[in-house]
Amino acid sequence: MCAWSENAEIKDSVALNEVVVTGSKVIRSARNIPSTISVVNQQNIDNSGYSNVMPVLSQYVPGLFVTERGIAGYGVANGSAGAITIRGIGSTVGKAGDPLTNTQVLFLIDGHPQFMGLMGHHLADSYLTDNIERVEVIRGPASVLYGSNAMGGVVNLITKKQQQKGYFGSFDMAYGSYNTLRYSANSMMKSGKWNGVVSLEHEQTDGARTNSQYHNNSGYAKIGYALSDHFNLSGDLNLTKYKAYDPDTVGAPVNPAKWADISRGVTSLSLENRFQHSSGSMVLFWNFGNHHIYDGYHSRDHCSGFNLYQSFDLFQGNIIAGIDYENYGGFAENNSLNSFVQNLMGFPVRKSIHETAGYTSLQQDFFGRYLSVNVGIRYSENSVYGGEWIPQGGVSVRPSQFTVLKASVSKGFRSPTVKELYMFPPHNENLQPEKMMNYEVSWQQAWLQGRLSTELTTFIAKGTNLIRQVAMQYLNTGSFLNKGIELMGDYKVSERVRLTVNYSYLYMDTPVLAAPKHQLFGTLQYKPINNVTAGLSVQRIEDLYIQTTPAVTQNYTLVNLHAACKPYSFWEINLSVNNMLNQKYQINKGYPMPPTNVMVGMKFSIGKS
Repeated sequence: MCAWSENAEIKDSVALNEVVVTGSKVIRSARNIPSTISVVNQQNIDNSGYSNVMPVLSQYVPGLFVTERGIAGYGVANGSAGAITIRGIGSTVGKAGDPLTNTQVLFLIDGHPQFMGLMGHHLADSYLTDNIERVEVIRGPASVLYGSNAMGGVVNLITKKQQQKGYFGSFDMAYGSYNTLRYSANSMMKSGKWNGVVSLEHEQTDGARTNSQYHNNSGYAKIGYALSDHFNLSGDLNLTKYKAYDPDTVGAPVNPAKWADISRGVTSLSLENRFQHSSGSMVLFWNFGNHHIYDGYHSRDHCSGFNLYQSFDLFQGNIIAGIDYENYGGFAENNSLNSFVQNLMGFPVRKSIHETAGYTSLQQDFFGRYLSVNVGIRYSENSVYGGEWIPQGGVSVRPSQFTVLKASVSKGFRSPTVKELYMFPPHNENLQPEKMMNYEVSWQQAWLQGRLSTELTTFIAKGTNLIRQVAMQYLNTGSFLNKGIELMGDYKVSERVRLTVNYSYLYMDTPVLAAPKHQLFGTLQYKPINNVTAGLSVQRIEDLYIQTTPAVTQNYTLVNLHAACKPYSFWEINLSVNNMLNQKYQINKGYPMPPTNVMVGMKFSIGKS
């Protein structure tokens, strides 16, 4: 869990002197942290016009890509989407038609892990924009602080909190192509020692294809209480229930019965402390789910545990020490199968795995904060395969207030999932964790008195011991070598015009689904008058593998428009037009993406946010 951040203002996604992040678990300037971190702020999220945070990440974070299959809804099982890769790492190497198993990028909600306890992957349909204040993405391994699944990177969803005393409320509604309807209500307050957030959201669509309808209902509540000047207690609960239909690949027989009915919950209780030279937190968390699939599959899963850490400011440095504990697993069955086939498939299964870890990280500043050196070590003990050491080190050099040079070496790992160990015929109870080493160098520079900020990053990632299916069993036989370049630029042309651009180039010695070779995104934000804003974005994707054997790639260009007008301070009218060029393309093979589609909405608000 990140430390308190009432005074931490996130103004820009790349401005060198303004961005503070919690990527080291304590609030620090991004200039001082060796890791490369992208911040997608609330303005970026609002200007996108999306109700789910996943496509926003795919645009604003270089080297990050998310799979999609339709107008809304990612689903699970065969035909699912929402898989994410960072620098080509995140999902298994797929064979033709194989669904992605996305377990190498860790999702966090306010700093604690969130994944499906049996399969080990995140649930993309749960990450709605309505209650998210900003997203911090660590591009590269962060296992030293966050453990398993942080092998390729970390996506930390930071929820909203009322910063000022008083009350704020809003109601949004939008309607568009394919009978798509969205509406949400939000309420935030801060009074005395109390603060709270409540939000409700609904989304539904008929989908751009037959049998691709989707329904999602979500609720979120968070309440905090200041016990004293030094201690803060808070708790939250997020519930999501959705039903997603799978239209199947083009040309397949029409089957209206392909659906997934999913219920997910996330809750946590945290006690945070902050003193003049020390801060930390203790978080208890519990993630749970109930999945029903059209083919008779049913599962209940959990991921629970606690995170405990404390940081100490020493001289011109900081040391963090922490302990993590996770218990994940669940129950799965398929009553549509006879007992012989059930046993063959590994059903019913009732398994839990626990993992305990201790870690420490030291960051020391030298020469009046012109140089920061960071070293860290983690030891993780898994109930199945035993222990694993994870080191990390890096430096940040700041010769001036406009220049930052960074270099880092870090190890990432991923523990085998319950599915890989115990479920379905390929399972293997003797699997070991996947491992990788990452080497990167970056240069951040501010130009034109800070109006233009740029970042250039190069990296080499080497993975070993990867879990691959050989014949009818999972084995630790895979490896990869990925290397690439990432560029970011943010230019404040004037008070009313802003241009943001990012580009990534990725070389992979082993092709991976959902990892384009070239990825370019640019958005131009224009504010002609005070109550009108307009944003035009362009995304170019080249050499995206949608199948690896035989190789099938896609190239496409997306142009999107989002505009908003506020006739009154309490009333906003907005318009989103996606795929304006009416591109024909696929991200999941056999699932053509929607043509040009439009959403028109309104937002009413009271109070101050």
